[in-house]
Amino acid sequence: MSSLSGNEDNQNSEKVFLLARNYELKMHDNWILNNYVDSSNNSLRNAMLCLGMFVLIICLSFVFFTKVENKSVVQMDIIQSNIDYIQQVQKSDEGIIQGLNQMILMQQNEIKSLKTEQEIT
Repeated sequence: MSSLSGNEDNQNSEKVFLLARNYELKMHDNWILNNYVDSSNNSLRNAMLCLGMFVLIICLSFVFFTKVENKSVVQMDIIQSNIDYIQQVQKSDEGIIQGLNQMILMQQNEIKSLKTEQEIT
């Protein structure tokens, strides 16, 4: 530090010089502090944007998988209805086959009765 001399003009010029130097040092300190604050604000902003995008991706994945699950449920319902239809057709075919077998048995019985009548005559 410089000491103030005895001359009043020199003292005033040294005071002005010291005030200017202090002002310059404060401006430099404020500039550095402003850079720290600005960079921390930018980091916070970027972190919030990344967090928002992460949450958005998670929400969209839930929506997408829900749609896929709904689609698979619909497909399973369609398949189950087709299986039910095939089983009904199979049961009706079994009923038709049983009816045809009964008709065959009746025809065979009629043929046997006709054979016995022919043998008797």
